[in-house]
Amino acid sequence: MKTVLVSLTYLIGIGELFLAMYFWATNSKNEIRRVMAALALTTGTWVILGALLAYHIPSNVTTYYLAGTYTLGVFVVTLVFHLAVLYPNLVFRFDFFHRILLYVPALIFSFASLTSSAIVSGFSSSSQEVGTVAGGPAYVVYNLYLTLLFLASLGIIRYKIGRSDGINRKNLKLVLVSIFLGGLPSVLIDLVFPLLGIQVNYLLGVISTLFWLGFTSYIILKK
Repeated sequence: MKTVLVSLTYLIGIGELFLAMYFWATNSKNEIRRVMAALALTTGTWVILGALLAYHIPSNVTTYYLAGTYTLGVFVVTLVFHLAVLYPNLVFRFDFFHRILLYVPALIFSFASLTSSAIVSGFSSSSQEVGTVAGGPAYVVYNLYLTLLFLASLGIIRYKIGRSDGINRKNLKLVLVSIFLGGLPSVLIDLVFPLLGIQVNYLLGVISTLFWLGFTSYIILKK
């Protein structure tokens, strides 16, 4: 089972990297396409690092993988929020200053992840199980922030649905469902279950990116 999950994770990650290249190559002047390219790139890399963690016992290399996954993770959710603001069009002011403010927390969490054990303090893995993350003192804060940002993204899309009609309304509903169903496993596995003391294979949350990123990409590309 472990080999199947890890193999599937690698395939999903590589597919998302190709998706990033496609979005960038087709129309990099469009901000929505640029954000989608960045989202697919960060998600694909995050997924591949998650797969790499599955076969590494605790070591210095594992520490770098962990730092990378938590650095990329906060940018993935930030880019989802950015996409929610942009797609299919703006309904409130979102200028350069707001864009900078949006990414400041991501940079702070990334710095904490790369330079300390504030977010994650360790990782255990064996041939029988994929692995378990040991959270640092800021682990809950990190995951709570990502959860709130994820919920805010859904809130923005829901708000836009109420102000839209026709094909835009239909597409926004589909985006709302895809992001909700795709992001919910990660929220449960990374935040809710650890708080309840429940251990779940973290790769299940990683694999869920296939659904929300793939379906959202389809909606945007079919226009």
